Amino acid sequence: MDFRCIFYISMVPPTGIYETLYERGIKVSATYFEPGCDFVGGFEGGKEETYVASEFRSGGVPENLISDWNLEEYFEEELDEVQEWYQDGVNDLNIGGAVDTN
Repeated sequence: MDFRCIFYISMVPPTGIYETLYERGIKVSATYFEPGCDFVGGFEGGKEETYVASEFRSGGVPENLISDWNLEEYFEEELDEVQEWYQDGVNDLNIGGAVDTN
């Protein structure tokens, strides 16, 4: 038996639910990404694996999680937002210090 659903929760994936379903003979395959706490992971075959999401470029995250959650695009957009936020602050304070985007 397979069970499919989507959880919209913050900070902690519902691994207790996954474990209970798995123990009852239900196949569970789940992935999750929590950008605020910088982790990404999955649950399959009764086992959970969690990784530091921002380490995806150094090989610290399995390829399926990188593609499932489009981590490259997410962190590129995140970097752009931080650089824009910083530059806005510099401009507001008139202190110079342009952001190097290269």
